[in-house]
Amino acid sequence: MSVGALDMVNFGGPATVPESFEGRSFYQHNPQVTLMRTTAMENAELGRQIAEKLNRAKGPTIVMLPRGGVSLIDMAGELFHDPDANAALFDAMKADLGDHIALVEMDTDINDPAFADAAAEQLLSRLGDRDAAS
Repeated sequence: MSVGALDMVNFGGPATVPESFEGRSFYQHNPQVTLMRTTAMENAELGRQIAEKLNRAKGPTIVMLPRGGVSLIDMAGELFHDPDANAALFDAMKADLGDHIALVEMDTDINDPAFADAAAEQLLSRLGDRDAAS
């Protein structure tokens, strides 16, 4: 599993965004979709919750973390780029993941072909292990 798009919360059009989020960073994807950047505190909580759920896995589980960005608008130079918020997500996950969960960190963004190749390689290696055990 990975953490794609955890840099954002999705709303409908701009009028659907609650006033309580005034002052946050927003990106209007299209007239029907407004995205709000998650904060470091929100990401740390997301990381804890994801790790808690992953720790219940009974089969082989791999977490892949794209340190270069979790979405197209989270990469360096883009509107949602926030290394501190991403670090809060990654650090919380790593702190709470059990030893039975494999962790792969890469210095690419989630949309980099190298990240996709590595994810595919991880999956194929696990499928090969399962086939060999049958």
